[in-house]
Amino acid sequence: MKPVTFNGKIDGFKIGINSKGRDETPLDLEFCLDIPADQVRDIPGKYHHAYANERLYDETREIHFAAEKVKQDRYFDTLKERADLSILLYDGHSNGSGLRGFMTDFWYIGFLEREIGSRGYNLITDHDISEYGAPLLKRYKVLLSGSRPEYPTYNILNSYASFLEDGGHFMYLGGNRYYWMTAYDPSRSHRIEVRRTNQGCRTFSVPPGNWHHSFTGGTGGLWRTRGRPPTQLFGIGSCAMSVADGVGYDITEETRSDARLASLFYGAGLETAKNIRDLRLVQGTASGDEIDRLDYSLGTPRNAVIIAASKLAGGHSDEFLMFNEESMFPMTNATGTTSDKIRSDLVFYQTAAGGRGLLGWSHELGWCLDMDEL
Repeated sequence: MKPVTFNGKIDGFKIGINSKGRDETPLDLEFCLDIPADQVRDIPGKYHHAYANERLYDETREIHFAAEKVKQDRYFDTLKERADLSILLYDGHSNGSGLRGFMTDFWYIGFLEREIGSRGYNLITDHDISEYGAPLLKRYKVLLSGSRPEYPTYNILNSYASFLEDGGHFMYLGGNRYYWMTAYDPSRSHRIEVRRTNQGCRTFSVPPGNWHHSFTGGTGGLWRTRGRPPTQLFGIGSCAMSVADGVGYDITEETRSDARLASLFYGAGLETAKNIRDLRLVQGTASGDEIDRLDYSLGTPRNAVIIAASKLAGGHSDEFLMFNEESMFPMTNATGTTSDKIRSDLVFYQTAAGGRGLLGWSHELGWCLDMDEL
C-alpha cells in the first residue's frame, strides 16, 4: 500500500490486489488554511460515502428505465456472490464497488484547473463545513458546490446561510441538492446516518417509530419537511429524474436583453448562442438524471430570475417522472410532457448583502464540464 495523488488536491492509497490489478482508494484530506485563494470548491464527501457500496441495480430492477443497461462483468458477479461486504444508504445490502459519482467531481476539478489553475482555488469537503462551520466559508469570496450535495447536516445549511448573508457568491452546478436530513456520529464523524421516512425519491422507507436519528435524536426525512427546502436558501430544488436522454437549455430573451445577465455567458463561447444543448457526454446533453427547478411557492427568492430553461428547449420526455413529494393526490400529469413541474432551470439572484447566486441545471451538468464547448 502506498500513497497516490489525484490532481494534486485529493490524496489516496494505492492498494495492490494481486499481480494482475490494483485498487485506488480516495481520501478527502482536511483543508490547509495556509493556502490563500478567493475561490473554494466543496466536495460532497458524504454523498460519495452514502453511495460507497452501491448494488441498487441488482436489487431493484423493476423500477429502472428502459434506457438503462447493465454490464455483467466480474464486478457484477462479485456483488451477486458476496452480499456480506458492506451496506449502502439506498440499498440495505452490501458489495465492494467504488464510490458512486466520485469521477463526476474530477470533471469539476478539471474545469477549475483549466480556467484558473491549481493555485486559484482550494478544496474542502462537506465534512469540513459541518465540522468548522461558517468561519471556514468566510475565508472565501466564491463557493462552488459539488455535483450532488444530497446529504447536508443542520450545521452545513446554517453555514451556507451565513455565507450568503455575508455577501458570499455561490455557484451550484449540479442536481439533487441538499435533500436528505443527515446526522454525523458525534464521536466518530466519518459515520453518517440517514432515515428515509414517508416522503422523497427513495427505494425504501424506515418503519413507523424509526424516523429519528439515533446519533442526534432529530427527525429524519427530507429537509423540505422540516421547513428548510433547498429552494429557500439556494433558489432551486429537485423535482424529477430519469436515466433516459436529457435535453438542453434555451437562453431566455430577457437574459439576452439585460446586459447584466448576458454578461454571465461572456468568455464561455455562448455570447451569441441561443441555447446550451449538444454537450454529448453521459446522457446526451446538459439537463438530465436528477433535475432541479425554481419554485417561488417553496421559497425561491423573489428577485431570482430564470436565465435559461429546459422547457424552452422542448422539455423532457415522459421517461422523466416527478418526485413523489411534488404531488398531493393520485398521480396524474406527472411525466415530462404533461407537467410544468418537470423542468430544469438555470437561475441567477442577488442577496441583500451583495452576494450573487448562479444556480441550476441538473446532475448532468457536472458531466458536461469536461467539454471544450462549455
